[in-house]
Amino acid sequence: MRHTLRIVTLAFALGGLSATPADAWAKSSASIEAIGIDSFDEVFNEVKVVDDILTDARKKRHRARKKINNVLEIDKSTAFTDALAELSARAEGKITVAMNGSTPTLKATDAVPTNVQEAIDAVNSAANLYVGLLKSLEDIPPQVKSVSKKAKKLKMSDLKDELGGFKLSEWRERLDQVKQFKTNLEVAGKLPDKSKKLITNLGSDVKAVSSAFSG
Repeated sequence: MRHTLRIVTLAFALGGLSATPADAWAKSSASIEAIGIDSFDEVFNEVKVVDDILTDARKKRHRARKKINNVLEIDKSTAFTDALAELSARAEGKITVAMNGSTPTLKATDAVPTNVQEAIDAVNSAANLYVGLLKSLEDIPPQVKSVSKKAKKLKMSDLKDELGGFKLSEWRERLDQVKQFKTNLEVAGKLPDKSKKLITNLGSDVKAVSSAFSG
């Protein structure tokens, strides 16, 4: 009976895979891992490289925004545009913005409180970071397109063929492979939306710095 249940469990997992993402950046512990089949892992390794780049860039963006909120001593969840508006109000019109290349840079035109100057420095640091991230992500869209196309070619029938001949004692290991296969496809399926949303948000952040202090 137990053997039957094990096989049914594995069969159910094999038949229930879906790579349709609900929310690209939804909180999840899902991560790319090798499943022990070279033909699949070659693609999954490429997916992991791109996903790691996007995840790292997103974390850096959030840390920079959090630092600004901390300096201003406002709620950590305050939106970037609201934080800039708060800084503008506290500076009482004593901040100007100028473009340093493609990076908007703030400068106090008169003496301002220490925490305001610290916030100015934090915003400048964030803007510089965001522009740098945008430049570093320039090649990501074509990479995402490439790895996503490869991931879509991974067929359930091929996985079934790979797992077709296994000992009954190996059923749990095979089930883990199937589950990880599903997770990997889900991560790959989210890459296009992840990259688009991140790049759009970074661009909006840079524009927000310019518009908040342009007068």
